[in-house]
Amino acid sequence: MAITNTIGNQFNEEFSKGEHSLASDDLVAILLDTSFAGFDETSHLTYTDISGNEIATGAGYTQKDKSLTSVTIDQTTGVMTLNADDLTWTASGGDIEAASACAIINETHANDTVICCIEFGANYQATDGTALSIDLSNGIVELTANPGSGGE
Repeated sequence: MAITNTIGNQFNEEFSKGEHSLASDDLVAILLDTSFAGFDETSHLTYTDISGNEIATGAGYTQKDKSLTSVTIDQTTGVMTLNADDLTWTASGGDIEAASACAIINETHANDTVICCIEFGANYQATDGTALSIDLSNGIVELTANPGSGGE
């Protein structure tokens, strides 16, 4: 199964209204457990909608605590791309629970809106002393709409 990245409907709507300042807002990544049945962009709108599937804190993972760094917004021929440094969780003192997906949330927005969900197509686990990394340098989100002012 292939890796997929789906943008949330609520984020699309709010972004088009200029409600997100992605380069300056606090964007956080969470890992979703293996019971996560798949991202539904029409019902998984906020952190509250998916928080029950976030993996447990422990062994090098802390819930809702991994901020994206070096966030940049590029725009070429009407396509906006959001990029950031890679995400890495290193297991220490035990194994980090297996994960099937990673969701990116705008924690600055009052709704804790889900920006997107990266589904791995398989379950991944960092065993004690190893790391789980996600490459975000090739664009987390691509939008072709013209957002309202303040969208970048």
